[in-house]
Amino acid sequence: MSESIFQQLEAKVDCALEAIELLRLEIEEQEDKNQVLQAENAALRQKQSEWEHHLGDLLRKLEGADLNSGKFESSKMEHFEPA
Repeated sequence: MSESIFQQLEAKVDCALEAIELLRLEIEEQEDKNQVLQAENAALRQKQSEWEHHLGDLLRKLEGADLNSGKFESSKMEHFEPA
């Protein structure tokens, strides 16, 4: 009877070890995905910052516009190209 209990215990331990290994693999996969997402997030934050900077420049140019004549001051006009 004790032999049967040891076999059951061994089967449960094997099952637990297999589950642990699968979880480790899943953690590695999720960590890899997380790294990719962090890199994408950093790139998007950089783009957002660039757009905010360009938008600020445009707003400052509009503030410098001669609103009565509807024309920009020529010294404040620059070519704008988003990044």
